[in-house]
Amino acid sequence: MRPVADYGVAAAWGGAEATVFFFVPDIWLSRIAMTNPKRALKAVLPALAGAIAGGVATYRWSKSVGAERSRDAFATIPAISHAMVDKVDADYRDRGILALLSSFLRGEPYKLYARAAALQGTPLAQFAAWSVPARAVRFKAAALRQRRHGVGTRARGALYRGPHGRRGPCGAESSSGDAAIAPRGVGRLWGGMGDVLCRLLHGDGPLAGGVVTPPDVSRGAEVRAGLRGGLPIGLGYFAVALAIGLYWARGDLPPLASAVFSATSMSSTSQFAGITLIIVKGGLIELAATTFIVNLRYLLMSVSLAQRLPAGVGTLKRLIMAAGVTDEIYAINISRAPLTVPYFVGSMVLPILGWTAGTVVGALVGEVIPDSVQSAAGVLLYGMFIAIVIPPAKKHHEVRIVMAIAAAVSILLAFTPGLRELEVGWRIIISTCIAAALGATFLPVPEGTR
Repeated sequence: MRPVADYGVAAAWGGAEATVFFFVPDIWLSRIAMTNPKRALKAVLPALAGAIAGGVATYRWSKSVGAERSRDAFATIPAISHAMVDKVDADYRDRGILALLSSFLRGEPYKLYARAAALQGTPLAQFAAWSVPARAVRFKAAALRQRRHGVGTRARGALYRGPHGRRGPCGAESSSGDAAIAPRGVGRLWGGMGDVLCRLLHGDGPLAGGVVTPPDVSRGAEVRAGLRGGLPIGLGYFAVALAIGLYWARGDLPPLASAVFSATSMSSTSQFAGITLIIVKGGLIELAATTFIVNLRYLLMSVSLAQRLPAGVGTLKRLIMAAGVTDEIYAINISRAPLTVPYFVGSMVLPILGWTAGTVVGALVGEVIPDSVQSAAGVLLYGMFIAIVIPPAKKHHEVRIVMAIAAAVSILLAFTPGLRELEVGWRIIISTCIAAALGATFLPVPEGTR
C-alpha cells in the first residue's frame, strides 16, 4: 500500500498547493526520491494531475469572484503579498503563456498564474494544456534532485575529469583515448547532455573518438554519391506526398502554397496536424506547439548526426543540414564514417524535390477530380500512417501500449462534455504529451537497447 499512499499524497499535495496551501509538492517528491527514486518519478504524474485540477478550480473561482476579492484572498496566504499578486498580473499581461511556462524559474506560486489567466481572458482549455509542461518540469526536477546529488555528482565528476584524474574538457579520461567513466541512471542523462554540448562547442570528447578525419575526396564526387543515395527516398516521398496534397486540397487551400508548406516542413505527421489546424483556423501558438512536439525526434537525430561531423563545420552548414533531417535521410547518413557535408546535402536534394513536387501534384489533382474520388483517395493518408506505425508496433509491445493510450485519450477528449470543445490542435498536444509521459515513465527503454 505504500506506493498508493505516496501517489495519493502527491496528488493531494499538488491540488492543495494550486489552491490554498503554501508548501510546494517538491517537498514530498524529494522525500520519496531519498528512498525510492523510481517511485518519485512515477509520483510526478499524480502530483501533476492534482496540480492541474487545483489550477482549474482556482481559475474558475477567481473568474467568479473577480479581481479585488481574489487578490485580497490570496494575500492572506503565507508568503504571498498584494505586491506579488500584482507582479504576476503584470508579468502575465506582458508575456501571456510564456510567463506561465517560465514561472518555475522565479518561484511565484502557480495559483497566482491561474488567477491571472482567468481574469485576463485566457481560455480555460488553453491554460490547462500549458499548465502540463509548466508544472511537469518543476515536479520532475524535484524528483530527480536527490538522485542527482548521489549518482549524478559522481557522473559530473567523470564528465569533466581529465588525464590522471584531473578535470579536462569533454570528459576525456586520458590522452591515450581511454573511455570516460560511463555514468548510470540520471548521471547518464547529465553526462550525455554535457558531452553533447561540449562536443558541439569544442569538437572533441569521447563521442568524437569514432569520427575519422575526412579523406581528400572531391566535393563533386561526394555530392553525386549523395544524390544517388537520395534518389529512392525522393521517389518514395513523391508517392507519399500525394496524400498530403490531396488533404491540402480538401481544405480549399491555394494549391501552389502547398509547395512552400512542404519545402519547409518535411514531416508527414506534422504536416497532417498543421493542415488540420489551418483548415479550422487554429492559433499560431497552437500550430507551433503541435509541430514542436510531433517533430521532437528530429532534435535527437540532429544531435546524433552532429557527433559524426568533422571539426570545423560551421553553424551555417549545420543549419542547412538541419533543414533536411528526416527519418530516411538520417538512416543513410548516420552509418557513414566519416559523414561529410557535401554527401549529406546531396542526399537531401531529391527527397526535398520529391516531397514538394508530390504535395503540389496532389493539391492540383485534388482541385479537378470529383469530390467522391477525392474523398476515396483520402484513404491514402490513413494508409500512409498505418505503414509508419504498424512495423514498430509489431516489434515492440511498448509501442502498441502507447498507441492505445494516445487513441484512448484522443477519444476521451473528443466525446467528453467540457473537453470536446477543445480545438483539435490542443487535443493532439494533450494526447501526445500524456501518452509519451506514461510510456516514458512506466515503459522505459531498457538500458543497452537504446
